[in-house]
Amino acid sequence: MRNGSSEKSCGRCDEACTLTPKLCFDAALAHELGDGVTKDLARARQLYDKGCTAGNMPACTNLASYLADGLGGPRDMPRAIRLAKAACDSGVKLACDNLPTMR
Repeated sequence: MRNGSSEKSCGRCDEACTLTPKLCFDAALAHELGDGVTKDLARARQLYDKGCTAGNMPACTNLASYLADGLGGPRDMPRAIRLAKAACDSGVKLACDNLPTMR
């Protein structure tokens, strides 16, 4: 979801994530930004995790940042590095850029 999304459209983000796990990135971003839903970093982290598990590498990139910084839950630097490396290896430039700051 992008800024300017309506409450109604984002209200379906979690539902879309359940139906199509790769849409979890959009739902997580909406919760991260408070775009159409209440800002909730713990929920964003859960949705990034679900998206990452489904193979969405941008979700893995964002989850790695959450894990490294302890956003929405406890820090987990070893997992953050693993996820960022996997996303980088798959071609996500942001993950490659973030890796040096995680070591």
